[in-house]
Amino acid sequence: MPVDRPDTAIFLGAGASCSEGAPAQAQLFHQFFVEFSRRREGNLSSNKQIRLLRANLRRFFRDFFGLDLTRNVNKVNFPTFEEALGIVDLAINRDEAFLDFEPGRLSRDSDLGRIRRNLVFLIALILDEKLRNSSGHHRNLIYNLLQQRILKKCAFVSFNYDVLIDNALESFDHPDPRVPATAPDYAIELNSEFKTTQSPVISVPLLKLHGSLNWLYCSGCRSLSLTRYHKGALDTLLRPWNAQCARCKLLQVPIIIPPTYYKVLSNIFIQNVWHKAEQVLANCSTWVFCGYSFPDADMHVKYLLKRVQMASKSQLTVKVLNWHENKDTREAALKHDRYLRFLGKAPSFEYTKFSFLQFANNPKSVLGN
Repeated sequence: MPVDRPDTAIFLGAGASCSEGAPAQAQLFHQFFVEFSRRREGNLSSNKQIRLLRANLRRFFRDFFGLDLTRNVNKVNFPTFEEALGIVDLAINRDEAFLDFEPGRLSRDSDLGRIRRNLVFLIALILDEKLRNSSGHHRNLIYNLLQQRILKKCAFVSFNYDVLIDNALESFDHPDPRVPATAPDYAIELNSEFKTTQSPVISVPLLKLHGSLNWLYCSGCRSLSLTRYHKGALDTLLRPWNAQCARCKLLQVPIIIPPTYYKVLSNIFIQNVWHKAEQVLANCSTWVFCGYSFPDADMHVKYLLKRVQMASKSQLTVKVLNWHENKDTREAALKHDRYLRFLGKAPSFEYTKFSFLQFANNPKSVLGN
């Protein structure tokens, strides 16, 4: 059962995932080389693939950024995830080499290709570790949207790679047939084994503009597989036999787009997601941004939003929910100005002091009736 035409778009940024325990992107490398490794040293030492991953990334950070990760890693000033993955992606796309690092655009075993895969594995490992005991805010949001009879009018646009909102939308499969089950509609054709014990199913638009850790792409037959309830990107490292394409038997790869100025949006599935996002947003009169900092590097996102905003014939309402406990007031003021500068043309603009947690617990308090 498709939803009624959505009139509310809920944007999910990194802050929404951080409320569940996910680290900020600026902390990913520190988490991997310090906290993650320290807590799971026993497992890491017995896992050849993860040991090799650590060794490869140590070499990458040494050769590219001059970092010595054999000493006190606590004091290392790591580059951002966007910087690390962004320069690798740009080199591969331009088919250009760095000294001693070949791009091998058509080769899966090229130096830069391996680095890219390793960086994706790193984020998958950290998110898997950090979100095992997540707080359940995304699930609460879906539950309360259902209870308040708002969900059918909502679409989600996610900038996150994790599967918190995916799992939340697939978790409402009740034994009571009067309570409808829900499922994410990614707006693309996916190979999956989605089954529900009841009907009808509310299919909710979920548009993941930067890809997802539960999507695996086969370059042989150009198909995309959905790994339900877990991050399939980890399979390509730890359980490659589970990541083979059922049709071609080739090893599938994750689709992850770094939020940089130099996004490569050539994958046909990503293009379809962005096209569908433009169509959905054009029909929405309310945009709610949750935990999204509106970074300068997301120029493709800004272009998309401005195209829709300029073409919109309806009265657009914009609400921003970036607040949280201990929020720095100067940082909040800068983000407020960033939003207002770019989207201030909206007839109704509200930079609230609501947090994602408050929104999840009572969506009507933000959306109204």
